[in-house]
Amino acid sequence: MNEDFQKYVEALHPKLELLINMKPVKVATMPKDAPTKAVYLFSENGKNLYVGRTNHVRNRMRQHSMGMSFALLELSSGCIVS
Repeated sequence: MNEDFQKYVEALHPKLELLINMKPVKVATMPKDAPTKAVYLFSENGKNLYVGRTNHVRNRMRQHSMGMSFALLELSSGCIVS
């Protein structure tokens, strides 16, 4: 396997663990300074349903959030937003 690709693959699991273990947010509780570009995790009743990526996180939350909560991982820095 290509060495650069191997490093990328190895970095994914810790980021997923951070995303899964963070406090969920809803549209109403989303921080004002939340990133626009993010990786998000939809969950419902404690069950993880979907991981996605968006360039417009507030719009995506509005489109898909009916009763769901989800976590955000900022794309540019890899920082968790709660």
